[in-house]
Amino acid sequence: MFDKQLTLKQAITIVTSTVTLCGGAWVDMKISVARQDTAISETERRLEETRRTEEEHYRELKQSNQAIYDKLIEIQVSLQNKQDRP
Repeated sequence: MFDKQLTLKQAITIVTSTVTLCGGAWVDMKISVARQDTAISETERRLEETRRTEEEHYRELKQSNQAIYDKLIEIQVSLQNKQDRP
């Protein structure tokens, strides 16, 4: 017949296994969190790099637009001067 009482060795084995499983799960959780932190840091780095690139493109576009505007004003003045001459 099956004996329901545990021997001391069996009890220690169960406790040891439980602690090992919980410890392993804790380590796995810590590794997972570290990986997530690394992924988040990488994403934040990429976002910052993208933001800088976008700001640089915006500045270049603004300068280009200003140069085009200045050239259009120059053409307009030139045309106006030609029209003003008899």
